[in-house]
Amino acid sequence: MAGSGVLQVERVELLSDDGVVCIVRCLSGSVKVGDTVRVLDPDGDARSVIGTQMISNLWRYDRPVDFVDTPHVAKVSIGGSPGVVDIGWRFAVV
Repeated sequence: MAGSGVLQVERVELLSDDGVVCIVRCLSGSVKVGDTVRVLDPDGDARSVIGTQMISNLWRYDRPVDFVDTPHVAKVSIGGSPGVVDIGWRFAVV
């Protein structure tokens, strides 16, 4: 079952054609490994994305976890090319 959360980017650690790894804060709900997300810019506008954006991995305190919920911080790996991602941008579960 998919989560219903929103993650806000605090820091981008890696951005490539294969995906993105960043530090995020959960602003609402919860986000689980396997959830599909869309990228929102700081104004809340959906960005066009290439391919599927899926939460591949989540870590808290350098340990893998299955989900992150409000108001916690986690490291996230998202597969697929999100295009541009920067501090303040969000990932919302679809």
